[in-house]
Amino acid sequence: MRQEKSPVFFENMNVKKLKELKEVLDILKQVNNFFMCIGQYRSGIQSERLKTLTGFADREEGMVPEFGSKIAEFEGIIDWSQLGRGKDNDHVPEPKGGVDQEYDDAGQTIKDIRAQLDEELVKWQEMFGDSKISYVHRKCVILFV
Repeated sequence: MRQEKSPVFFENMNVKKLKELKEVLDILKQVNNFFMCIGQYRSGIQSERLKTLTGFADREEGMVPEFGSKIAEFEGIIDWSQLGRGKDNDHVPEPKGGVDQEYDDAGQTIKDIRAQLDEELVKWQEMFGDSKISYVHRKCVILFV
């Protein structure tokens, strides 16, 4: 009996979890905006219980914890612009510059190496007289037999 071979592709679970975190943060931002809008009309609410349920705990004697500052903190230290972009759809968010010195140093090292590789590529293109020469990256596919 002949067994079939089929490739198995693995999804980057870290990227999936980060996408979910970003979605949760976006929803929390909407919830925070909702409570901010309700806060404008709290003075007209007669029910003390409803006032308590719709007010922020830190400034209006309400029950809702103020979490807008935590969302702003995340937005201030994380660059989400690359999340899920690119051909492989697996780019991840990065800390903004100055948040993590070790990460910044590693990033600079990577930029320096890429610049050296680009210089080397130009040399090869000039040597062969072909500007179509480029680097190639291939994905590894695991086959189960």
